[in-house]
Amino acid sequence: MRHKKLRYTLGLKEGHRNALLSNMSVALITNKRITTTEAKAKALSRFMDKMISKAKARDLNAWRNVARHIRDRSALKELFYNIVPGYEDREGGYTRIIQVGRRLGDGARMAIIELIGYEEEILKREKKEKEEKAERKKRRREERERMMAEEEGVPAEEEERKEEEAPPEKKPREKKRFFLFRRKKDKDPMEG
Repeated sequence: MRHKKLRYTLGLKEGHRNALLSNMSVALITNKRITTTEAKAKALSRFMDKMISKAKARDLNAWRNVARHIRDRSALKELFYNIVPGYEDREGGYTRIIQVGRRLGDGARMAIIELIGYEEEILKREKKEKEEKAERKKRRREERERMMAEEEGVPAEEEERKEEEAPPEKKPREKKRFFLFRRKKDKDPMEG
């Protein structure tokens, strides 16, 4: 009988499932937070709890047992030297699953899975990424404006002076038409 033998098969064969969990665990160890489907997050949570519990022994046998499943050397070092020491006093529940909503494409339930205790590090990283993205966007806009000014034949310095003198005018946005599919353009009957 299979009393309480819970197993997340994820509709995959054993080899594919093991590879999926191994790759997702490497991503979770390096990033501390990933977004995936709810079923995969639940399977990964059980898998990571087992790996961290095994790694707590911190000996050669534990290293080899965990290395059977997590095949990335840098992720193993991160797990044994940085993550496991923070969980010495904790008996389990090393991950947290936060339900996000449904994916637009197929309606699958999405979830965020993260390692507990790394919230501040995650927030700092996300803030830094957001600032870098804003900086890149600003640089691209300036580059685009400079290129447009050169095409028109006006030097970039004069364009900047004109912008400083006159406040920018707000133009009403044109509505773009959205089609789910592309239509073939009607051919003119007069053309051959």
